[in-house]
Amino acid sequence: MPLTDLLCRKALCPPDQKLKKLGDGGGLYLLVTAKGAKHWRLKFRADGRENVLALGSYPEVTLAQAREKRDEQRKLLADGKDPAAVRRDAKLQRAIDRQNTFEAVARQWWEFWRQSRSQRHAGYALRRLELDVFPAIGRVPVRELTTKRVADLAKRVEQRGALDISRRALQMVGQVLRYAVANDLVERNVAAEVRPSDFLQS
Repeated sequence: MPLTDLLCRKALCPPDQKLKKLGDGGGLYLLVTAKGAKHWRLKFRADGRENVLALGSYPEVTLAQAREKRDEQRKLLADGKDPAAVRRDAKLQRAIDRQNTFEAVARQWWEFWRQSRSQRHAGYALRRLELDVFPAIGRVPVRELTTKRVADLAKRVEQRGALDISRRALQMVGQVLRYAVANDLVERNVAAEVRPSDFLQS
């Protein structure tokens, strides 16, 4: 029998049990603990194995939202994907993204690039990154950078009257992203898809 919001609100775990399961259909159920906590779970089979996926807690995740989440996961199953593996991959990608922000990758690039430059030239390049680039896109994972964000960065530098520096900033962003492509951190260099003359007045 499908659940109702009223049943979810009033659900209690019997005193002589640690857990109580209230099924809703399609593998979705509400797990009620002895302490009164209520958690959504989805039971499914993938690659011949039974698995359980957490879908949040009630009432933060409503019955309707839990059903939507169930349907999303079952669609993955219908497409031949394991929802647990998809979630693990997404979690891993988020961890990688946190490590591979533009600033982190740019500093790696700079350490590599500066070996064949003078100390003065290398120091200037790093200062330009710290002053003009990192405040705008430093925290953005390189995988999430877009041509628009890169162009907006150069435009902001140009708007303060630093015409030559805006082009240099764009050039350095392109070099960093080329390094990221070469090291398999991104698939494409979005800065290379436009020319400064496409959007800068200088």
